[in-house]
Amino acid sequence: MRFRSVNAAIKWAMEMKSREIVATSRYGQIANGGELNAQELHAQAEYIILEIQKLPYAERAAVALKFDAPRIETAMALADEIGYCADRLAIDCVMAYQADKPSIRDMAEKHKRSVGTVQSTRKRVFDRIDPIYFRAMGMLGSALGDLIEKAA
Repeated sequence: MRFRSVNAAIKWAMEMKSREIVATSRYGQIANGGELNAQELHAQAEYIILEIQKLPYAERAAVALKFDAPRIETAMALADEIGYCADRLAIDCVMAYQADKPSIRDMAEKHKRSVGTVQSTRKRVFDRIDPIYFRAMGMLGSALGDLIEKAA
């Protein structure tokens, strides 16, 4: 199976691994029609996930935050990697790397800091995580090169 990008491959693999394998009859379908069966799809998803697990820890944590449900342990480890492990606001900012939730206002209320402080902390944290995430995507792009469609 071919993918538009590394992001699409990872998202597909995460979704595929959460599905059960259902064996169905191929009655009425052409054998070897180019489609992968459920077992082959799961095997390909497992291959993508194994490539993610081969990444160095910081890169693996950045990918996990972006594509998986963020866990506080992952966020704290990544905050430690970028030098912000002692700041609870920074850890919340790391967890917000996946999506823009919670909002800056909610974080300001929670940590009793100004919106400007939260916004600048969030920007500093994201600026530190972005290179790690992009490095991870580059490494996965190389590892999964045969699965990614090349733009013509």
